[in-house]
Amino acid sequence: MKRPLGVTMVASYYLLGSVLFLLVLVVALLQPAFVSALHNPNLRQDIQDAGKYQGIHALLIVIFAGIGVGLWFLQPWARTLVLVITGIDVIRRAITFAIYLLPLATGSHRALGAFFWFATVMDTSIFAYMRLGLVKRAFKF
Repeated sequence: MKRPLGVTMVASYYLLGSVLFLLVLVVALLQPAFVSALHNPNLRQDIQDAGKYQGIHALLIVIFAGIGVGLWFLQPWARTLVLVITGIDVIRRAITFAIYLLPLATGSHRALGAFFWFATVMDTSIFAYMRLGLVKRAFKF
């Protein structure tokens, strides 16, 4: 069966994620002076964390690249892994959102950032898409 366009898009998403993880790791290892001058504290922290946790970061690069390649070649294990990862992340984000709502009742809260909403929409969409019958059939030989 031909690979559905959506599977190609999800595979590309994971491959791009591995490239971005690699870029962050390389920047962390080179430690250029501009990292401390970054205006985005989250990005600065991610780069600093990548330098501290190089092994974990390298593992994430391999996992994301492996998933991307597995999806590209319609490997059933890759679809299963995506369902597990996105399913867990959707649950984790729902819990984060519920915790976020608690302080609203007391009148104090902190905003959830744009990345939270982007990642929530992406994970939920990918999870729902990978469960479609058309996608399931594409991964069966």
